[in-house]
Amino acid sequence: MKRVSTHGSAYATAAELEAARLSADFERLATAIVASQLRALFADERGGCSPGAAFALLRPSHRRWLEATLRLLGERRLLATDPATQHLLFAATEPADALWKRWDAAKRASGTNDDHRAYLVLIEACLRRLPEILTDAVPATDVMFPESSMHLVEGIYKHNRIADHFNAVLAESLRAELAAKAARGGHGLRLLEIGAGTGGTTAALLPMLRGYSDLVEEYCYTDLSRAFLLHAEEAYKPQFPALRTAIFDVGKALAAQSIEGGRYDAVIAANVLHATPSIRETLRNAKAALKRGGILLVNEISEWSWHTHFTFGLLEGWWLYEDERLRLAGSAGLSPSRWERLLKAERFYDICFPAGGDHGLGQQIIVARSDGMVRQRMIAPSAAAAPSATTTATATATKPMQTSFTVVPPTASRTSVTTARTHAASTLASDDRALREACAALFRETIAGALRMEEREIDTHKPLEHYGLDSILVVQLTTRFRKLFPGVRSTLFFEHQSIDRLVQHFVANDRATLLSVLAARGGEHGATSIAAKPGSSPDSAAPVTSERVARRRFATRQDATPALQVQASIPAPTPSLDHVTSVDVAVIGVSGRYPQAPDLERFWENLSSGRDCTSEIPAERWRWQDHYDPEKGKAGKSYTKWGGFLEDIDKFDPLFFRIAPKEAKRMDPQERLFLETSYHAIEDSGYTPGTLAAAGKVGVFVGVMNSRYTVQPLYYSIANRVSFLFNFAGPSFAVDSACSSSLTAVHLALDSLRGGTCDVAIAGGVSLIVDPHHMLELTAVGMLSEGAHCRSFGRNADGFVDAEGVGAVVLKPLTHAIRDGDNIQAVIRGSAVNAGGRTHGYTVPNPAAQAQVVSAALERAQVDSAEVSYIEAHGTGTALGDPIEVAGLARAFRSSRRAAADAGPAQHCAIGSVKSNIGHCESAAGIAALTKVLLQLRHGQLVPTLHADAVNDEIDFSATPFRLQRELVPWRRMTLGEGCGSREIPRIAGISSFGAGGANAHLVV
Repeated sequence: MKRVSTHGSAYATAAELEAARLSADFERLATAIVASQLRALFADERGGCSPGAAFALLRPSHRRWLEATLRLLGERRLLATDPATQHLLFAATEPADALWKRWDAAKRASGTNDDHRAYLVLIEACLRRLPEILTDAVPATDVMFPESSMHLVEGIYKHNRIADHFNAVLAESLRAELAAKAARGGHGLRLLEIGAGTGGTTAALLPMLRGYSDLVEEYCYTDLSRAFLLHAEEAYKPQFPALRTAIFDVGKALAAQSIEGGRYDAVIAANVLHATPSIRETLRNAKAALKRGGILLVNEISEWSWHTHFTFGLLEGWWLYEDERLRLAGSAGLSPSRWERLLKAERFYDICFPAGGDHGLGQQIIVARSDGMVRQRMIAPSAAAAPSATTTATATATKPMQTSFTVVPPTASRTSVTTARTHAASTLASDDRALREACAALFRETIAGALRMEEREIDTHKPLEHYGLDSILVVQLTTRFRKLFPGVRSTLFFEHQSIDRLVQHFVANDRATLLSVLAARGGEHGATSIAAKPGSSPDSAAPVTSERVARRRFATRQDATPALQVQASIPAPTPSLDHVTSVDVAVIGVSGRYPQAPDLERFWENLSSGRDCTSEIPAERWRWQDHYDPEKGKAGKSYTKWGGFLEDIDKFDPLFFRIAPKEAKRMDPQERLFLETSYHAIEDSGYTPGTLAAAGKVGVFVGVMNSRYTVQPLYYSIANRVSFLFNFAGPSFAVDSACSSSLTAVHLALDSLRGGTCDVAIAGGVSLIVDPHHMLELTAVGMLSEGAHCRSFGRNADGFVDAEGVGAVVLKPLTHAIRDGDNIQAVIRGSAVNAGGRTHGYTVPNPAAQAQVVSAALERAQVDSAEVSYIEAHGTGTALGDPIEVAGLARAFRSSRRAAADAGPAQHCAIGSVKSNIGHCESAAGIAALTKVLLQLRHGQLVPTLHADAVNDEIDFSATPFRLQRELVPWRRMTLGEGCGSREIPRIAGISSFGAGGANAHLVV
């Protein structure tokens, strides 16, 4: 391996480079600050931490970052690990305030060193918000790229001595290559920069490249984020006209992307190749872009560094790699020797390291030449390649024209323009197709403006992320949309991810505003959007060119005009439900205990009177004063002292259930409470355990997620204890899907009844708070409210109040309940469960998945959303979760509505959440919600939701089918239709329950 030192060269002297490095003092301070923050976030007051429980809610990339950080802290003697239990013990450190004061002092001392400033500003920005980043309260991208700005990271890649030194070495390597090609008479050279980011390398190359401008035909600046491409077009294209930009993911094969294989004489990759799952495939993809004999120039980290780990290591892309054995320990980077072996294996030659003597500075420059042999992963034929940026115009020209235009000549009078606009507005209001086309044109223009693209480059059906829309740019796009539609929320582009989907949303939900916007912009999207009608004046219509005829001739089927126009007022046929086997299930018994409600009579009294049942932590649990501190982030402290608690959870009659007192003491209190509640629910159904079902074919399904009473959680025993003692022979198991556990247990019970594996089912859930660490962990990740109220759908919602509860229902197929003369309290028509998949964070909900689970339950129940008159929402009282839930519900109601739009009032459905009364019962939340609905059905009344007089600013109920229920009113049956065609609808409710990580459940009752 060739190594050429540049120390003492014109780039930088050895002394200058050494002085540009951050001192060891900064490393020690930063590491101590991180240790202090992690202790405050995860450890108890003694500094102890159980890693499994503490880190379970972190997203995978943050867990990997944390594992590497814990190793570092162990090496620095700031953390110890118990070899027997693997529990962690953080060493005592200075208070965070004292550490930050020392940091500020050290910063001031190095204030004259410009090379340190950029690093220190970025490190400080990340460390000060580290707890928020780790708990997904704020994305790392928002911290490092505030308001889509590059200013915090630009200084890392340029205008500091170390970065400029390595950029200069790379630039000299490229200059030598260009000079050699020029000497051989080369011309029309093409250069590709991968992952150009903020352009630190580009800025170093352009001054040199301008000297070869007659030789270089193209400099293709690529990145995954369009935000960086827009930055390049503003900052670098004016300096070098041959520069063009493109989205490119070097981790994927070229066939499905816009980069042409075998096109480039040189490929440049600075600090990017490591951020891919497989470095071997990445090298193959980079090589595929090169001509035979073309050179690859790489600038990469050469060793693990603390400042990179505490900044870029917080980004999800840093931990994409799956080939860990090839990487540096705790880092995405590769050592120089590993790079050389991989390049040889991929048949590169002339491999050299022109800054080999400077690898101790943490970077390396690699130069290698391609032998022309290309290896690419096969792409399925359906994954057609995106058009290359150089052929976009040609490709677009062959697409069918969706809209023909009426052209108003420049000399037309003001009156004629006004008349055209009036005519346009009238036509759009009456012609749904024209409205959609005009809306699509407007949105294409708006989005193209935000992404700095040509409108013709954007296809309305493709996801916006295809064009580089990311979390950095979505802020800018939301701002642009708000200028047209002030009520737009930031969640819009997560719910509706293409222009076509956005058009559907606005036409269906904000038609009046859309028409107003289009009318106001009539000269562009109103008068110009009306299709030329037969018989139009030749002077007023654009000429029918051969190009336009060709477009119509080769129009794809989806763009063709239907032969028969279907009248818009006729509703679309409902999809067949013949394949759905729906068996109605009766609720014949119910029991439960909730905060300040030892039975359901008291529970109803609390609900109907609008009572908040939360309180300070009872003295018999623990002294909350020992663990409480109102300031967030204190190690081993909780910033809340409030909760919803059951009384007498230690009271139990073991002999009644024929359990030895000694054994009863070992049982989890949750097991004892669910046993009692199941028995009371059976009593409420009018049976005894022995008479509930023939041959004891009774299933038991219980939702549970917390256990701190026993050393090892024994969730299974909560269900199996009931089955054992009551001699039940049906399915018996516990369900843990986080906060949706109990409603998921009900869903599984329904499926078991419908499948015949049991004749009767007991389903419910339980959750107790028996240990202060339970609440300490929830406050550590910022989930709990600071106050005493759970503000479901309310303004200033800041999290939930943790609560306890236990409940159970007895279920039986409706036909059997009617046959047996049972007391039928309600009928469950349908249920559904799903998962939210991958979102922007592990605890960030997916509105589309929430909408799908509601729609699936309504379909299974064969219920029109227009018939639902009440929704018991999950409604935990979080600033983001509540708006997302309402958005998902509204979306589900729109897609599941079969009745005419004018049938019944617009806001026909009341919505509320029991959490505003009792707090969030976690694994018992779903059964608490179902119990509330059963009691409302029993009493024929809707109870108020509390603490939401001022509604969350991100929720506009007037734009949804829902009205927030704020007072006690009769629950009246709805009537749909008019006159002889009218029909009375039974009281129908939907119940939602969502678990952390995206486990969703919905019930139709």
